[in-house]
Amino acid sequence: MHTGGLIKGLDIEGNYLYIANKKGLVIADISDPANAFIISSLDIGECRDVQAQGNYAYLTSPSPYGDDITIVDISDKKNPVKVSGINVDEIGGHWNSIRRLYVEGNYLYTGDYNNYLYIIDISDPANPSVISKWPNPGTDESPSSFAKKDNYVFVVYYYHGFYVIDVSDPANPVKVAEVGMEYANPAANDIKIFGDYLFVSTRYEGFRIYDISDPTNPSLVTKFSGWSTYAEGIFVHQLPYGTYVFETGWSGGWVIINATDFQNPELLSHMPVPLGDSVEVKGNYMFIGSHNDGAWVVDVSEPSNPHWIVWIQVGGRNKGLAIDGDYLYGTGCWGQIWIVNISNPEDPIIEVLGYGPNADLNPIVVDNYLYAQTYDATGEYVTIYDVSDKKIHNLSIKKI
Repeated sequence: MHTGGLIKGLDIEGNYLYIANKKGLVIADISDPANAFIISSLDIGECRDVQAQGNYAYLTSPSPYGDDITIVDISDKKNPVKVSGINVDEIGGHWNSIRRLYVEGNYLYTGDYNNYLYIIDISDPANPSVISKWPNPGTDESPSSFAKKDNYVFVVYYYHGFYVIDVSDPANPVKVAEVGMEYANPAANDIKIFGDYLFVSTRYEGFRIYDISDPTNPSLVTKFSGWSTYAEGIFVHQLPYGTYVFETGWSGGWVIINATDFQNPELLSHMPVPLGDSVEVKGNYMFIGSHNDGAWVVDVSEPSNPHWIVWIQVGGRNKGLAIDGDYLYGTGCWGQIWIVNISNPEDPIIEVLGYGPNADLNPIVVDNYLYAQTYDATGEYVTIYDVSDKKIHNLSIKKI
């Protein structure tokens, strides 16, 4: 099933999967998951999030690409039709505009850098209207996720934590609680409510669980730090044999965690996805420098059926790769250089890990020397590495 664009958001209602992507809305029939197929699409410009409710789908778009909120009639799944749109983003621009939304009953909840919460009346989908706003309380990030329990909306203020807003009177939202987190680490991102608990994905940690039986006084239950690779979306699901967390990462693929014991979540499986910043090929193998954490080796001997072979844990944000003979060289961007022996691509051996200053872009290897763009507090420069001996204690560098 090809969705026709970069996927930004997903939602499922009944036998249908709704996809928000770079072009708009895609609807797929998943009544037989093993044979899912796309039945329609609607080009309305880039969309970031989608939620279906009844006969309508609600989507967000990054300004200035279109309406901040678009409402689509999906009563005929083969022929979705846009019925209305509304602009609420008072700041505009790609970075600080509307990201996600939450829909329940006659109201849609969303926010941007200027106002952390907009409550939009959607009782008449053809004529949505903003009935109230809760302004930015003074932070330097925009909200990244929303969830609702009873009369309370939970708003993540990206990186910092989350707010709890009483919306029992939709025309007059009131903050009743605030939970702060350490800035940048762990970095709050997405949230989901599961009964009396709130799950918060944390980009550089994994996730946190809060008891919200009293929404005005959330209390931390546990921190899960068994997987920290730009954790993004989080979903919690109850199965007959336990409670499981499914979490996606910007550069690390996705994981399944057994959270039956909230105090002791356990990582069960990890499926890396080759999101990369650089690529090199040698023979029947492709090497992908990942956005974070390392590099993948992919067997491309059958080009129509490439498959992942092994993951090389070298860290870094791998903006550049180079191959010379039996060695793969990488620059870690916010990290240093690394060297891996790939004489057997299916059993790579790390020879050098984390050497020299921060290195960026594609390195070049000529004879026994590696040339790389590097930088530190004093500025940017080119560093020449003597790599005649691939052992870290025998390397030498010269800065020019």
